[in-house]
Amino acid sequence: MKELLECLNKKKVLVTGGSGFIGTNLVEWLLSNSIDVINFDILPPRNINQREQYCNVDITDYAALKVAFDMHKPSIVIHLAARTDLGGGVLEDYPANIEGVENICRNIIECEAVSHVIFASSMLVCSVGVMPKNDLEYHPTTVYGESKVLTEKIIRKYSEALPDYKVVRPTSIWGPWFKEPYVDFFNMVISGRYVNIGGKSCTKTYGYVSNAVNQILELTTLKSEKGNVFYLGDTAPVNIAEWANEISTQLRGKKVRTIPFLIFKMAALLGDVIIRLGGKFPMSSFRLKNMTTNNVIDNIKIPSVQGTHSKSLKSGVTETLSWIKSNDERMKNEKN
Repeated sequence: MKELLECLNKKKVLVTGGSGFIGTNLVEWLLSNSIDVINFDILPPRNINQREQYCNVDITDYAALKVAFDMHKPSIVIHLAARTDLGGGVLEDYPANIEGVENICRNIIECEAVSHVIFASSMLVCSVGVMPKNDLEYHPTTVYGESKVLTEKIIRKYSEALPDYKVVRPTSIWGPWFKEPYVDFFNMVISGRYVNIGGKSCTKTYGYVSNAVNQILELTTLKSEKGNVFYLGDTAPVNIAEWANEISTQLRGKKVRTIPFLIFKMAALLGDVIIRLGGKFPMSSFRLKNMTTNNVIDNIKIPSVQGTHSKSLKSGVTETLSWIKSNDERMKNEKN
């Protein structure tokens, strides 16, 4: 930690997408450690205490982005800004992941102050359950995943001209300031509506957000080959049923119920029909497959960096439940 703070001291850190989930936690860490930080985003900060660090910048607007770079002259760039949902139907629905990355690369090259860059991609450059043999192997099954493949290809196109950089592929990150799908998962367990799938509980690589933030920051100091790709996530995979049970046990002292897989399968088929007809339903065959497919990332690709103070699943659940409670109370107060 001391080495990291010494490295960041007297440097300005630019976080693009600092109003997003990981970005909010990253900006919070930097501020709490008195690091000079600026947030480029088209949305205002989720955390109102980060308003002074906010700069309204659209990364798909090259000219506006250049003005912002020239004004702030960051030393370190952590590029998180992207469209991250799976709702897009064509690549043109993801301009931030394509044109935006092109603009970021060009501005970094033109800004002499930048010495190090972290680019965020996604583990969905490959389908769930598929572990690529190398950093250039891709198997996207969604348009979002395809857009992130283009993100990585654009970065490599500028590789020789870019300063020292690394690419990170976040796994399933969760914790304070998150949104769907994992905030929905927590809320379902909290409300008592969540049930485990009998005989089909899967194990996946997840990452508690404070651990992911530590990995991002320490990668700025880690010596490795330029352009190396790392996965962000906790080294110990998590069984979803055990995760749900931990949440429930902390809340009410008992585990969640378990329902046979066949019932889930029937609900998924019903959901497929409702969704095709334009309706909404909490279960579909796609979601059920995702919920029952193991996806464990090889620990070799997850950076085990010196000084990272990793939070356990239990402590992460405790902190997240506390944040949900305080956030709910804040929203109620704002309505009143």
